[in-house]
Amino acid sequence: AFDIGPGLEAWACFPLANWHREVLHPEDRLPDIANRLGDAIVEQRRALGAGIFPECAECVHRQRGVCPGGCAAHILARSAPELSAGPSERP
Repeated sequence: AFDIGPGLEAWACFPLANWHREVLHPEDRLPDIANRLGDAIVEQRRALGAGIFPECAECVHRQRGVCPGGCAAHILARSAPELSAGPSERP
């Protein structure tokens, strides 16, 4: 699932609207958009190496790849607040 704005941009969820957006094109299919947004979240989680809680770093489920670490918006708010702070400045 993802959100689409009136300017035909898509983002993973409203808390992540300032973090990463995809511009939609007429040839885009919904599964492709969802995959691109999901890939961006996975890449950011890898870069941060974080989960929702500090103890996620040592969790065997996280290390095995069974748990992605929880909500991406919470992870960004804790690990990189500048990526999830405030309302969008976009027109």
